[in-house]
Amino acid sequence: MKSKKTKLLSYEEYLNTLTKKELTSILQTLEMSYNAKVKVSDLISLILNELDEVVVKLLSFFTKEEYKKIKYIIKKGGTVKIRTDVILMEFCQMLTNRHLMYKIEDRKYILFKELYKIFKTKIKQKKVINKCQKNSEELHLILGSTLVYGAIDFTRFYQIYSEKYQIPENELKDYLLSLSKYSNAFKTFTTKDKLYIANKKIKNIKDCKKYADAKDIKEYSLKEIQELYTLKYMKKYKSYNKLKKFITGSYYIEKDNFSVVVQKVLNPFIEEYQININKANDMLNKLIDNYFEYSTEKLKTKFINLANDFVKDYPRWTLNGYSEREKEK
Repeated sequence: MKSKKTKLLSYEEYLNTLTKKELTSILQTLEMSYNAKVKVSDLISLILNELDEVVVKLLSFFTKEEYKKIKYIIKKGGTVKIRTDVILMEFCQMLTNRHLMYKIEDRKYILFKELYKIFKTKIKQKKVINKCQKNSEELHLILGSTLVYGAIDFTRFYQIYSEKYQIPENELKDYLLSLSKYSNAFKTFTTKDKLYIANKKIKNIKDCKKYADAKDIKEYSLKEIQELYTLKYMKKYKSYNKLKKFITGSYYIEKDNFSVVVQKVLNPFIEEYQININKANDMLNKLIDNYFEYSTEKLKTKFINLANDFVKDYPRWTLNGYSEREKEK
């Protein structure tokens, strides 16, 4: 006997259960302008009337991976029960934090009825699909730059960006500032006359400028930086190939899902390694526990040792974009 589908919640009915303070919190999260003196009913009307624009703006930041997630949620009728897909859970939690989705029980999320209808219509548009693809490429460039250089000033970033993409400087600046708020995957620092793009591990403008303004920086092309983020660039190194072969041979990795290992395990390890090797290994130890099943501690130790060997071939921002092995020569 088939189980009944979960009925989607009405966003309007949900909003009517909230206090004025809670409604203004939603307005602030969704970056909507409002008059604090108006009635609760007017705040609700404002949110409902601008939902279409909210979805359009949100989709303008989605990567192709996020596009696949929202498409999957729509295919499931707006309700998902998550068992092992950590990436999907994080995505649903992101929508929940933005008050666009609702957690109805442990690991079960539901889109509000009005938002389900809007998303269902918008994701079919070709311009949305193309934009999400471009967003992935651009985000890989941004995160690759911050992973390799630590921080980069906007002028230099724009030069690299312009190798492939065309956009006025001011538009790109606005996009980067908005994207950094949306994704939380990188930081932006501003001075009187400069904009810097920085790795999220960099805590202050002083460190940001130290790395961005360093001399004798190793230059990489746009394609190389994008491939450094995805680790495709590292295929030419034996240390990386040994690590990848070990991971794919020792653990069950679903087809095309090695990118999740890169995003959730290897890149965070590389990031932490730039600053503190001991903390990086502690982090990797925990990440292996979270994302893999292993039969013996010996297997985990081999993973860590291979990762430590591989990372010596990866560019370090503390070495101005050179790897440890390059500096040793």
